[in-house]
Amino acid sequence: MDKAVFRALRAVVWVDGVVAPAESAALLATARAVGLSKADVREIATSLETPVSIEDVAPLSLDPDQAEFAFSVACILCASDEVVDPREHVALRALGDRLGLSAEARARAAAASATVAMTLGIQAPAENLALDGIAKSFAGRDAEARAELLSAPQTPYKLSNGTCDLPILYRQGEQFGVFFRADLTRARRMFEGTNLEPWPVLGAAIVAIYAWDYQDSTVGK
Repeated sequence: MDKAVFRALRAVVWVDGVVAPAESAALLATARAVGLSKADVREIATSLETPVSIEDVAPLSLDPDQAEFAFSVACILCASDEVVDPREHVALRALGDRLGLSAEARARAAAASATVAMTLGIQAPAENLALDGIAKSFAGRDAEARAELLSAPQTPYKLSNGTCDLPILYRQGEQFGVFFRADLTRARRMFEGTNLEPWPVLGAAIVAIYAWDYQDSTVGK
């Protein structure tokens, strides 16, 4: 990979407005791993102090394997600080366009990112979840719709103890639910005086208990 690719990767790192130490370390580790000279690595390290927009990155002419490798590295960079900002999802899509990668190639490269990270020696255990979330966002025919959803604009709302950006975006999670049949008459009695009513199914009320594990969202993990 040449320095032009690293400029594009720098744009991905800067998309959320800050370069985390883990992102910087991952980018420089990649530069060393692909055989760039010490002088080039120092130049890349210095360039990280200057923001660059993904919009200013021109299309890149790489062979397919190199392009997928670069996309894998971009996924690693986005996950290296353990939180994948919605803007980073947008930047990954833009980088995929500039690399000329098909949806299938992006999904393949994203899925390989964890292996690439281990090969480069820059993966920490905490990154597994974030990388897995990125890989899932590019997998399947709903990838574009999911990416569009995760790039939804957010507006800060003032709360009693701070602010919260809404809507909250949930990038990865798990849900568990169980259903029980209950006496419909007793269930109706419970809701007397409210605007609620039980859900009758085949002569009984349905009681549902749900549990959610929000593993990666814009309000934390």
